[in-house]
Amino acid sequence: VPDGAQPFAPFRLGGGEQRWVMLRGRISCPLPGTVVTVQTDPLVVVAKPTAGPARTLTFSLALDATLLPPSVAESYVLLHDAVVGTLAELGIPSERVAAGHGQSPRPADRWCFASAGRDDLITPRGKLLGSAQRRIQQPRPRVLHHGSLVLQRPSLTPFVAAIADARHTDALLPELRTRLATNLARALELELVPGELTAAERALAAHLQVARYENPAFVQLR
Repeated sequence: VPDGAQPFAPFRLGGGEQRWVMLRGRISCPLPGTVVTVQTDPLVVVAKPTAGPARTLTFSLALDATLLPPSVAESYVLLHDAVVGTLAELGIPSERVAAGHGQSPRPADRWCFASAGRDDLITPRGKLLGSAQRRIQQPRPRVLHHGSLVLQRPSLTPFVAAIADARHTDALLPELRTRLATNLARALELELVPGELTAAERALAAHLQVARYENPAFVQLR
């Protein structure tokens, strides 16, 4: 972002069969007129295609570190409490784990949802949501926060909790997406406003999809 420009804080929300594109803090949805940004910092909602019914709802925030509390732990509390509130609005009980081990680069279990750590969201059935962060200091302090919310329990991980334990996910998913974006924006003291992608941004997104995110060599790079 050039000097003097507004801070840049895109938000990505995935899950479902739609293919939405995110670039530079804007959202492009399958139907026209459903584009969202944030007034002071762009907030973007993006869904990615899946095979069959969506099993997870993923969300990502890329923002200046100054938009979050000063400590890593407090930033998890802020964002995950917004998710707890969203689920409560929809009649889905959950709670944030207040104690235990914190986030780490590599989980102890093969499956990161096998056990819940501090600030993960749980129900009596198991872990429902977990997140991870990547932080950089140059050219200025930035944070990428990525979270996964289980919608339907995968057969390979029967020990996890799922939204489907309380609600039918197909009917709930559109409202869940909208409320989650709204509540995360509110937690960050941002406002959702209309926006749209440019032709150049759409072209770049299509190129990155093929050149990077559908390229096994890039996806498996560590």
